[in-house]
Amino acid sequence: MSGIKAILLAIAAAAALSAQVETHIPNTLKVRNPGANVPVWKKYRITVDATDWLVNGAPAPAGESHVSAKSASTTQVINLFQLPAGGIVEGIAVRRSTACTGATTAQITEIGDACGANSYGFTAYNLHTVPTNTDMRHLPVLRRCTIVAAYLYITVSTTGGNVNDLANCVVDTWVKWSILP
Repeated sequence: MSGIKAILLAIAAAAALSAQVETHIPNTLKVRNPGANVPVWKKYRITVDATDWLVNGAPAPAGESHVSAKSASTTQVINLFQLPAGGIVEGIAVRRSTACTGATTAQITEIGDACGANSYGFTAYNLHTVPTNTDMRHLPVLRRCTIVAAYLYITVSTTGGNVNDLANCVVDTWVKWSILP
């Protein structure tokens, strides 16, 4: 065995023993789930039915005074998911797949968490126009404002109708998050 091969084998063995480095096998796909200390993108599909906001097909999670039932007002906060204790958000991307109908305008005006509305520096994103191939908002963030579990949420606002008038909305939101070791 050549000297270089021996050194590489020694490095690989040390890495495997330390459990700090992932072993990569060529031509394989490794699927990761959020919740570990390796950041992973997770998709949250936001849709509406006759009465509720849905996230990934289920009523939006209730918590921190936010409910899934569509509001009879022009603004509503919708929880996407609860970031666990020690969780950190590293990126957010938003894209409407189907335009909202039922109000003159509809937009996401904020993305927030326990630190408050728009704590991610989001600017208004139109949900009312037909989507295009380049219609996507990406926020490269590195943010965690509390070490306890907290909801990540969006705020939807309308004009010319209330939030409960909205129909047909399909908005894909991807969040890259992990848990601090």
